[in-house]
Order: sequence, then C-alpha cells, then structure tokens
Amino acid sequence: MTWPELLDAMERQLDAAARTVLDGAPPPPELLAVPAGPLPEELVPRATALFEATRAMEQTVCRALDDIGGTLDRVGDGRRRARQWAERSAPAYVDMRA
Repeated sequence: MTWPELLDAMERQLDAAARTVLDGAPPPPELLAVPAGPLPEELVPRATALFEATRAMEQTVCRALDDIGGTLDRVGDGRRRARQWAERSAPAYVDMRA
C-alpha cells in the first residue's frame, strides 16, 4: 500500500465512521497497512487535514456519549423517585370493611 492509498483508505474509514455515528450501524472493519518509509512532504497537508477531521469526529462522539450519559442519569433519577414515591405511598394498613 502506498501513502496516497493509505490516506484514501483512512478517508473512507472516516466517512464510514461519520455514517456510523449518524445511522448507528457499525462500519466494516478495514485493517490498514502503513507503508514503509516516512510520509512524503507533499502529503503532509492532506494527512494533517485528515488528522483534524478525525479529531473533530472524536469530539462529536465524545459529546454524544456525554449526552447519552446525561439522559441515562435522568432516567435513573426518575426511576429512583418513582420507587421512593411508591414506597412512601404504600398503605401500612388497609381496612377491608370499607
């Protein structure tokens, strides 16, 4: 695999990751082989842009996880309050004559 082919594959993976975040379906795994030798100087801007796009996707995923965590906390709080209310409102004695 050459450096341009690797960057093409990495861009495809990033696009697949974006679709995964939006649609919820996991992308097929693609193992990438890093070419031998250093990254050619003319590919540094492209690699830098890809890195920045990957970091932006990572931040999007982290924000989504935080939002999900907050939602789960609120659901848990609601369930706890409902359980506490049910426990407090349970009758200690029921008059069967009534």
